Amino acid sequence: MELNEAINDLNSLFTKYGVKGWRLSSVNNSLAAKTVLNKFGGMGSLNDVYICRANGHNIQPDEEVHVNQKLRELFDYIYKECELKVRG
Repeated sequence: MELNEAINDLNSLFTKYGVKGWRLSSVNNSLAAKTVLNKFGGMGSLNDVYICRANGHNIQPDEEVHVNQKLRELFDYIYKECELKVRG
């Protein structure tokens, strides 16, 4: 999987399950990678996103574990790939 493919997959998850306020832009250079990395830090960051019915998302309870596992895998991959881009 490539970085921008993972970003597209993440954005698709957000759209499918009604996660509002989060969309990542494509990463084509180190500045764009830094912008994405900044979205992972601090309170109210991407790391706080949890897709579930209780948070008002359009998801069935029996899907929550699988979808959030996929979400975390995408977060990990995107973060690591962006770090590599920043380091050059």
